[in-house]
Amino acid sequence: MRRAFLRILEALITLAGLVRAGWGLVHLLPGDAVTAMYASADVAPDAEAFEAAAELRIPGLLEHLANVLTLNWGMSFEGGLPVADLVADALPYTLGRAGAAGVASTLAGLVLGVESARRRGTRTDRLLAAVAGALQGVPDMAAGILLLLVFALGLGWLPAAGASTAYAELDGWGHVVDFLRHLALPWLTLLLTQLPQTFLVVRGVMLETFDSPFMLTAAAKGVDERRRARVHAARMALLPVLTRFAARGALMLTGLIVVESIFSYPGLGSLLTQAVAMRDAPLVLGVCTTAAAAVVLAGLAIDLFCMMLAPAAGRDR
Repeated sequence: MRRAFLRILEALITLAGLVRAGWGLVHLLPGDAVTAMYASADVAPDAEAFEAAAELRIPGLLEHLANVLTLNWGMSFEGGLPVADLVADALPYTLGRAGAAGVASTLAGLVLGVESARRRGTRTDRLLAAVAGALQGVPDMAAGILLLLVFALGLGWLPAAGASTAYAELDGWGHVVDFLRHLALPWLTLLLTQLPQTFLVVRGVMLETFDSPFMLTAAAKGVDERRRARVHAARMALLPVLTRFAARGALMLTGLIVVESIFSYPGLGSLLTQAVAMRDAPLVLGVCTTAAAAVVLAGLAIDLFCMMLAPAAGRDR
């Protein structure tokens, strides 16, 4: 209980630090909202525009912290809409895509890592390890562009952008299929960039576990080799996989920003890109705060779950 309390306190302190850092970084953005709004216009901002800009101010630190706690994040500079509403509209797309890709890459990496370790030294093991090693170095942008060129622009199998077909009158299963077709390429991009890391971690842990004393004891007792690998050894690989899933949350968030930009997919990444381009400080603060909270809370939940699974491991950490 004490360790859980300390972990929760650590998460709250981390979140407060991230919120403070986000507020400080907004002040480093060059230019201002008025200049950004008139950047593509044929007319220059007049005195009335700059007078209106007096109300487009960035809240102070204490005011920002109070706004975060009360979920009163102000109005967007560009559209005049509540920041909380804009974030709430974009959040389900990001969480759904990130969650689906994260769970799929973790499960696939766990299964492939276990089976590859069982067949160590074979052609299958060498092939899987070589493919994972090659994919591990591919950045999100390169993977997304390649998939876009092949499956959307080349073969035409999947849509290239957006979350749904514009002006399409769909209902029921037609709407579901259309949504999944638009989700496929962004999801596949994240899956291919996250899967190799999980696979290599699981494979490494499994290879070490196979030579441990308790595995030799299980073999001496006549436990089937498949059961030893898929039950006893795989259980040892579960904690490192869960820990890595929490640790790579921030990296996945960075990948989401890139992927959503490539495929013009709605979400926090696209919203943040648009807000930075328009110097929309309240919207930038709202997106950064939401993303920080999601990453910290996901890590906290997984850490608490790991403490329940293996109290001794949690104590060592």
